[in-house]
Amino acid sequence: MSSNNPEQKLPKYNLSLLSTVFCSLELILFGVFLLVVNFKPDFLGAQWGVSIIWLPATLALFWLLCLTHSAFMKNTVTLWISFVFLTCLAAWLVKNVGGIGYDRIYPIYVAIPAIASAGTLLFAKDKNLHLKSIIFFGVIAFILFLNSFYKVDWWIIAPIVAIVIGAFIFINAITSKKGRWDDGDRPQRDTPYPSPKDEE
Repeated sequence: MSSNNPEQKLPKYNLSLLSTVFCSLELILFGVFLLVVNFKPDFLGAQWGVSIIWLPATLALFWLLCLTHSAFMKNTVTLWISFVFLTCLAAWLVKNVGGIGYDRIYPIYVAIPAIASAGTLLFAKDKNLHLKSIIFFGVIAFILFLNSFYKVDWWIIAPIVAIVIGAFIFINAITSKKGRWDDGDRPQRDTPYPSPKDEE
């Protein structure tokens, strides 16, 4: 129905709508890709049938969906999640293309929060939390790599991991500003939250 009002403007495609459109197109392409691989088994090679390729394709899809949403909406949460899927995809490729077993690359999964925080750090407002994640999970993943690649005994690795976790908790506790009612990474209140009895 048309309008005779000359001042009335057509609605603009906002960023949210563009994000939805692009994400829906990516989902359609994902479905088409799986159908092509299913009906043409030699599309990617005989060894890469749909029963194998569906997992990395799904990881790639969610990576693109999150990346698209974060790009349009400037959302650091979906950007962080996109690195989670990207890291899982990279681990799958290392295992299935590079031929390196999960018994050697499992520390990558432990390092996922550190990798995601590193990828999000430049765009995040609160960089302190991401730095903590990078240090904490990065150090633990590095220690586990000593086991997976250099076969350092678990009786050495496990105590070191326990020491690192305890040290991190201890340092984080003593470096938090005193007198706060919340943790040190969020805006603080001058007084504690009222209890239900106080509100009565």
